[in-house]
Amino acid sequence: MICSMRKVVSFVIATMVCAMWLVCAIGAEAKGETQFMIKFEPGTTTIIHNEGVIIKAAMYAVEKGYMLQVEGFSCLADGNAGDAPTFRLDLAGKRAEEVRTRILKYGVPSNNVYSISYEKGQCAAVITVMK
Repeated sequence: MICSMRKVVSFVIATMVCAMWLVCAIGAEAKGETQFMIKFEPGTTTIIHNEGVIIKAAMYAVEKGYMLQVEGFSCLADGNAGDAPTFRLDLAGKRAEEVRTRILKYGVPSNNVYSISYEKGQCAAVITVMK
């Protein structure tokens, strides 16, 4: 019972974080920034979907010469308190690098893409087009 209760709490927290990110993304659009979200399987660097989003972000960089910022995030579902203290931050960095590597495969110059990682948030990476 306690185990399933923890799963429910984790799901609720993840859903709330997701809702906050959607609001942030909408706010970014209002400021004139374009953002794309790429979701990952918890605890991995396996992208769930959104390869098309990576292609679209790469097109902005190639066609218009924009810079791309890739932010990698980890979430509570990625690990528990028993994991190494830096596990989630390392995973967030690997997620950002996974997305950056895929962007570079579409012809974006490496000096036009940079990545940052954060230990909290959603099991995702966010690409921001910097005009």
